[in-house]
Amino acid sequence: MTYRIHPLWKVEKLFRPSDTTPLNPNKNVAWISHHIPKTAGSSLRYSFENAVGKSRVFGVYANTGATEMSAGEPVWVPSRSIFLHGHFRPHPLHLDQFPNAKRLVWIRDPIERIWSLVGHLLAIGVGHPHYSILEKLYFDKGITDKENIVYDLIKYKRAESLTHIYTRFFSNVPITDFDFVGSVHRYSESIDRLVGLLDMEIQTEYRNVRNKPGTQIPKRIASLKSKLGDEYDVVNAYL
Repeated sequence: MTYRIHPLWKVEKLFRPSDTTPLNPNKNVAWISHHIPKTAGSSLRYSFENAVGKSRVFGVYANTGATEMSAGEPVWVPSRSIFLHGHFRPHPLHLDQFPNAKRLVWIRDPIERIWSLVGHLLAIGVGHPHYSILEKLYFDKGITDKENIVYDLIKYKRAESLTHIYTRFFSNVPITDFDFVGSVHRYSESIDRLVGLLDMEIQTEYRNVRNKPGTQIPKRIASLKSKLGDEYDVVNAYL
C-alpha cells in the first residue's frame, strides 16, 4: 500500500526541493516516531494527525524516503512537519538532521507480533512488500495454514527479516537511547506517559488492527520463545 502524500507537500517540494542533512538541519521536527510493523503504528499516526493536523505529520514510508531515513541519508521533509512517523530504522545521524527531535517507538511481545504479522499478510495478500517472502517459502508450495507457517518461521529461522525485527531494528541505535518506548500490552498506561511527554492531548485510535494485544497464541507457537531469545533480550524490560 502506497502512502498518500498531502497535496500541499507536492507543491512545497516544487518550490523548496532541498533535502534535510546534518549541514542543512530541520529544527521544526520535534518527534521521530518509528513504526515497527504490527505494534500499533497505524493507530498512532492517526492519533498524531488528529492532534496536530495531517499536514504536520509526515509519513516516512517506501515512497517518501524510508530507505534514505534508515541509512541516515539526506531526505526531503515538509517544512511545517513536527512529527516524522513511518517504517524506517533509527540512525545516529537523525539527531544531527533533526537536532530538536526526540525518538519514539512502540514494541510488542515478539511471538505475538509475528503471529499478528503473518495473519496480516495472509489477509491482505500481494499488496504488502513482505508477502513475497511467504509466497516463496510457503504459498507456492500450497502451505497456507497460519499456525504451520508461524511455527516453521520461528523454529527454523526461515526469514529473520520477519522474525528478528528488534535485533535488526535497534542495531544502530539501542532501545535505551529512545526518549519513549511504549508497550501495546500496557497501551493506556503508555498513552498517558506519551501525552505527558508530548504535552498535548491525543485521542486513542484503533486502525489496521489484525489481532489485539493479548490474543491467545497456540501452545506449540508459544513454546518457541527460546528460539527468539535475542528478541526478548532487547524488549523484555519494556513489555
